[in-house]
Amino acid sequence: MKNRLAGLLVVIASVLFVNASLVAQTAPAWKQYSYPSDGFAISAPSAPTYSNQVKPTDAGNVEIHTYSIPLGNNGIVMISSSEVRGLEQDSPKTRLQMAKTGALKAGNATLTTEKEIVLGLYQGLQYEATTANLHVRARMYIVKNRLFQLLEISPLNSAFPADAERISSSFKVVN
Repeated sequence: MKNRLAGLLVVIASVLFVNASLVAQTAPAWKQYSYPSDGFAISAPSAPTYSNQVKPTDAGNVEIHTYSIPLGNNGIVMISSSEVRGLEQDSPKTRLQMAKTGALKAGNATLTTEKEIVLGLYQGLQYEATTANLHVRARMYIVKNRLFQLLEISPLNSAFPADAERISSSFKVVN
């Protein structure tokens, strides 16, 4: 009886080891991705896809550099970096509120929660919002004249992918 039990445990352990090895082989390797020209670094399971666009704002035309990382369950994390000039007289808190209001309006989204946050020395704002189909959690930071926006987006009735929080929490400002 002991020999059969020991043999069964060895088989189970072997199956678990093989499965763990397969998961380790198929799980994406997280890496740090640094974008010094845009002022930030993040860790992610895959390299972000880059795009840029120019958007008209109350402060004039602003070039927005966006880095996208698709995740499971149709979720995505988007990090944008844009230099906004002409608002230096406004406090970071005021500029964050203006950016939030603009983002909500542009996305036709309804604000559900909001709180002030910090990243080291930099003031930030975190909020959640919904659209007809999506749930968004946003973090925004003002660093001198640069606005960083981190958006975690998922379908309205789905939870944010677990990796979304890990990516957003890894965000660092670089010079």
